[in-house]
Amino acid sequence: MDIKKIDIGPKADKDSTVYWQVNGIPKAVLVDKVTPKIKKDQCYIPNAAIGWKQPNGFYYPPNFRSRNLFFEDVDIRHLVIVPQHKPNTYVTNTTQTAARYCTSNDTTFGEFSSVDRQTELTDDDGSLTGLAKTTSVNEDPFFKAPIESVECQSDGAVTEGGTARTSPYDYLTTVVYPEATKQVSPPPPDAGYLSCGDTEWDSEATNPRQFGVPLYREYQTGSEWLKKAPEFIRMAGMNLCQRETMTVNNGHYFFDTTSSKTTQTTAPWKPQDIRKIGNNPPINYGGLISVFKAGQTYDFFNVFATEKTAQTYQMYVGPEFVVADGFKRIRVDVRNPPFIISPDPSNPDSIVPKYDPTTGILTVSLNLSAYKSSFDAAKSGHCVPQTFCSYVGSTCVGAATPYPPSNLTKAERDITCGYAGKDIDCPNGGCIGFSVKMPPKFVASDQTTAQALPAKAASCFPNDATWNVTPLAALKPLAGSCFNSPLVKDFCK
Repeated sequence: MDIKKIDIGPKADKDSTVYWQVNGIPKAVLVDKVTPKIKKDQCYIPNAAIGWKQPNGFYYPPNFRSRNLFFEDVDIRHLVIVPQHKPNTYVTNTTQTAARYCTSNDTTFGEFSSVDRQTELTDDDGSLTGLAKTTSVNEDPFFKAPIESVECQSDGAVTEGGTARTSPYDYLTTVVYPEATKQVSPPPPDAGYLSCGDTEWDSEATNPRQFGVPLYREYQTGSEWLKKAPEFIRMAGMNLCQRETMTVNNGHYFFDTTSSKTTQTTAPWKPQDIRKIGNNPPINYGGLISVFKAGQTYDFFNVFATEKTAQTYQMYVGPEFVVADGFKRIRVDVRNPPFIISPDPSNPDSIVPKYDPTTGILTVSLNLSAYKSSFDAAKSGHCVPQTFCSYVGSTCVGAATPYPPSNLTKAERDITCGYAGKDIDCPNGGCIGFSVKMPPKFVASDQTTAQALPAKAASCFPNDATWNVTPLAALKPLAGSCFNSPLVKDFCK
């Protein structure tokens, strides 16, 4: 309540406030409809009711849920910092940054990576966005979808009309992990405590010096179709050897398994950050890479999936791949690194490979509906503490007679317990996925980009019941000033 932007005037008034000494003070690039006193190029402090401190050294899992929120006299409900980078790099775009911020320089977004492009909020009832059962994700081209809305009151002063987009679709985490990862003792000072099993796959993935694994979105909207190459994001993560990113359910994606070491270590990714700590030899913190190698096995799996998860993944594996030798269905225990990988002989029809030797492309289709009992068991296991919560049917609710006795009503206990198991990381038995062993003669030599493979695999978002969905609008007393948030449909036809 009563959270307002602070207008600090034009740059000429920079001596009037201490905030002018802070790099990254935004300025209105549109006339803000919420606070019209802020004119174009006026500078302001974007105080928000819900905000994120960025950059971050961790990944936002898709399970930040809310309901029954209340806002009054608030200019910005939810603010997300949008990194201004040159296309497909982590290099600060000084032109865009200068246009958008009153105080900036060529390092304003120097510490931002793809991790900072993955903020997520789930609005269960529409009290945040005005649209119930929706997900707010970054205002980022990779997350563009055929039906969406600019998130209401996410700072209307920016050119996009907001700093986040409201989506009626579900999201999960897609992970790539070298199966040869093992623990190192004692850990070297520059590589954490894990060895990724190969000298050309670095453990560290939290910072912009990591090239990452480019993941392309094959489905395109009507405004994108035939006009631009498919969008991609550089899969990042923590210092655990894994590369991960948030993806939309029912999506089609293309992993770039072919980025060469030369590509990954040339500008703007070349090593350029050398540090010396104590008496240790100088450590190179630049040019971190993720090169797929012949004979190595890589695990692909999903975290925060559900029995409704269905996705299609493609990747280049070369002309000599043999499905019987190089493809396996797996379960992954992610509780402690290095992750434990186990074969999964169950439900073979849930993960289906299809290999085309003429193109060298492997296509894997996932449909996890057969794992419903495993997901239900995991949800039940998260319904704790058992002295306060009970799993009834398929829902975690307040225990009829909690111990010790609680002064909360049954309805209040139901709300408290209701989030337990709402978004589980893995079903019982581990996260579900598959492994791919690269053929003996596989060489990563930029085939994905040189042959424009993602563009050849691209298609329009299907205009069907899966994608053509209209979220339920919240009633005005609940939505407040976000009542009647507009939706945009962007199918090819």
